Amino acid sequence: MNLNLYQTEALAQLQNYVDDETGEINIEAFENAQIALVEKQRSCVAYYLNQQATIDAMRAHINAVNEKLGAAEHQQERMKQYILDSMKRTGTSEIKANDGTFSAKLYVDRDESVEIEAGAEFPPELCNPPKPTPPPTPSKKLIKEAILRGEPVANARIVKHDRLTIK
Repeated sequence: MNLNLYQTEALAQLQNYVDDETGEINIEAFENAQIALVEKQRSCVAYYLNQQATIDAMRAHINAVNEKLGAAEHQQERMKQYILDSMKRTGTSEIKANDGTFSAKLYVDRDESVEIEAGAEFPPELCNPPKPTPPPTPSKKLIKEAILRGEPVANARIVKHDRLTIK
């Protein structure tokens, strides 16, 4: 019979081994129950430590995989930049596989973004609505609209970026 720790504790109680009529204690049975309790407690501690070692090994494996994933993602971004740079240098706008299974297309100056200098402050009309904790943050959308209207906006500019799509 395989008992859990709670059941083993319950069996190891002294009152289980006292004869109700005579008050005598079955010492041998009580001692055996105590030995069983100690063994069950030991096995629970051993199981806990084994599980902790498994968890630690899994965490180490996850960390190792995450490091490899990060390195692979970085390498992938470098490869994309390598292809983009080559296409720009050679004036290539599209690369296609002979069988049509993949392609890469370069869109020059396709994307725009607003770059804001660090620590720059803007008037409230160029900021997002204030949140509970001031100060309000600059709104790139409002700043972009102001620049496109021809208004001078210090400490901010629109920057164009190339886009390379690989499918």
